[in-house]
Amino acid sequence: MESNVGVIKNSRDTSRFGFAFFYTIIILAEMTLMSTMDVNGSSNYALSYSVLILFNLMLQTFVLYKTIGLVNFFYAFVVFYYVFHFGQIIMLGIFPWYEYDYVNYVETYMTRHMGALKDTLVLCINCINIFVLGALLVRKPQLRSLSNKISRYNYRAICKVVFIILFSFRVLLDAIALYISFYLGYSGTWESFLPGVVSALGIMGFGVIPLYYFSIEDKKQQKRFLLFITAYLLLTMLSGNRGHQMTCIVGLLIVYLTINKPNVKSLLLLGVLGFFGLQFVDFIFDLRAEGLNAYLNSGMNKEVASSSNIFLETIGTFGETIFTPFLVLENYKSVDPFWGECFVKSIAAIVPDITGGLRDINDQAVFAKMIKEGHTIGGSFAGEMYYNFGNTYYLPTLLIGMIYASLSNKVSCYVKLHRIDMVYMSLPICVLFLWWVRDSIGNMTREIVWLWILFAIMKVLYKKKKR
Repeated sequence: MESNVGVIKNSRDTSRFGFAFFYTIIILAEMTLMSTMDVNGSSNYALSYSVLILFNLMLQTFVLYKTIGLVNFFYAFVVFYYVFHFGQIIMLGIFPWYEYDYVNYVETYMTRHMGALKDTLVLCINCINIFVLGALLVRKPQLRSLSNKISRYNYRAICKVVFIILFSFRVLLDAIALYISFYLGYSGTWESFLPGVVSALGIMGFGVIPLYYFSIEDKKQQKRFLLFITAYLLLTMLSGNRGHQMTCIVGLLIVYLTINKPNVKSLLLLGVLGFFGLQFVDFIFDLRAEGLNAYLNSGMNKEVASSSNIFLETIGTFGETIFTPFLVLENYKSVDPFWGECFVKSIAAIVPDITGGLRDINDQAVFAKMIKEGHTIGGSFAGEMYYNFGNTYYLPTLLIGMIYASLSNKVSCYVKLHRIDMVYMSLPICVLFLWWVRDSIGNMTREIVWLWILFAIMKVLYKKKKR
């Protein structure tokens, strides 16, 4: 029985449209400003755009803090977007003196076509600006009261069973990836030896981990699970795969901070753990090329690694995603996709491709696979928007921002009230959505629909009998 009673006052909504109007004026002014900003091949352009990028991040942090708050999935997506799309521009513009260990794609590859470089910067800045505007146009849930209500379904049992099923596939995939990467390195895990159905179920496993944590009623069991799953996610990063693990950990952190009001001591502890976490992620980057076995036996110079600035290294290594929208803009005419192509064709991925007859259409749903000239660095939300909608990307980006803000707001409100019946579907979707920063809709539609189907089946099986 769900017995939570609570009230959430929507005091932030009174000024929400005021912020939206103010923010829209700034966006339009920036569009005019960027049309006059020259890209001349020197570091001056990187500095100019870096200042604009950091200004936008601070502005968006302020307006989101004043409207929907910062401890939520929407703001996590914004931060991820900045790190992945702008990290290397900021390194080039603000820290040109820093000697980094990674390849700066902006300086090494993107300067070959300065026009496309400028268009990429404009696209990436406009995309996140409009995405945030979408959040300012969405009203937070009006939860004036929640009366005692007997649920028709045993949602905690449903979440537990769904977690066990999907996490079993996650363990299988992680075990294989760890074994392969130990000898062949991270690139060895690119070749899938299992059907796509298994991979999809494994990815869905990342989405339900924070949900299962939230569904645990006993605080001690909840704490033990949090420690176990965090250690597990860090361990599986040794395969070189770290993206989904990071989004899952962030999802756990958001749920934890939403249901547990942190004090100064806990925030300091989280800060220390975050610092060591960055050190570990940087270590993962170092061993990706050779594999753990070769890395441990190579006698690499650990003094060089330990002397690096972990924050700058993290920003730089993750910031290579900007190369993907650059390739989209550089090759757009040769690709010539139709309006919303990946969104439409991703529907085909819902049906398991047992015979292989849907392989071509499934590939066409992942825009990064269609860029033949140049190797993309994974997907990109900005690249996805331009590939699918060209110069009309403003409207769909605004719409997606509104949809995700609505889901994020819903999760934040109902997690505070411990209403698992209200977030059992939206919470996993919010977790999976975070990786869209550097992925494609073609890799998401199947997981979301299958997750909905799995929950629907479990609800039938775990429907409470009438007394």
